Amino acid sequence: STAVHSVVRLEIPQKSGRRGQTTGIAETNALRCDTLNNANIVYAAAGDSVCYQWNIETSQCVGKLVGHQKYLHDVVLLPQSNAIATASEDGTVKMWDSRNASCTSTATPLGEEGAVVRSLLIDAGENWLVCGGSSGTKGRLALLCGGVMAGVAASPAPIHSLCECDGLIVSVGAEGFLRNWSRDLTRVITTVSTTPSISYDVIYNGKNESARILASCGACGDIDLFIPSDDVCTPCGFVLEVAGQYEGVIR
Repeated sequence: STAVHSVVRLEIPQKSGRRGQTTGIAETNALRCDTLNNANIVYAAAGDSVCYQWNIETSQCVGKLVGHQKYLHDVVLLPQSNAIATASEDGTVKMWDSRNASCTSTATPLGEEGAVVRSLLIDAGENWLVCGGSSGTKGRLALLCGGVMAGVAASPAPIHSLCECDGLIVSVGAEGFLRNWSRDLTRVITTVSTTPSISYDVIYNGKNESARILASCGACGDIDLFIPSDDVCTPCGFVLEVAGQYEGVIR
């Protein structure tokens, strides 16, 4: 087997605290690589409410998106629009101009005071943005088109991650289920059990037509794999066939 070595270390800077003391190093909750405009740039959403822009060739921080009041959970890039979106525990989603790191708009898509935005999903054409998170113990989703609210939905538990799968919105979160929503969020098409009681991430490989796989993972050593199937006549949707689980790592 080939050994994997760390070649670059990017460390979020500590901040000055009281009496000259420094704060602890904030955790990093999401990474995005600007593969379209600059493959050397990585954006890191951090727990100190800042999104850092790193040049991985020089290991230098070359920019910061500053303006959120709380912990950042997610960041997505809109390279065609020269924009960046960030999601925060302060309940807001901010849009930034990637050319000068300025904030161009702020939205509170989940509405209620105390809401948390944990996950963002942008379509390939950069026409709509889905926001997932929570308000209290319940999950909430919102659909923004051109910055305008176009749909909202509620879920039984907080939502941790989103992806798009064959025209549907897929969500996982603090419950043992994966849900497939219609694009406008007006209804749940299918609900499927997951091995973890709490799921943290979900991804879809839709580019390989011969092996389309939806994968989710969470608070256990299993990774659930699902095969989307569109040969069953359900309104605007499909069913998911469980492909199996890999314990610990994907092989």
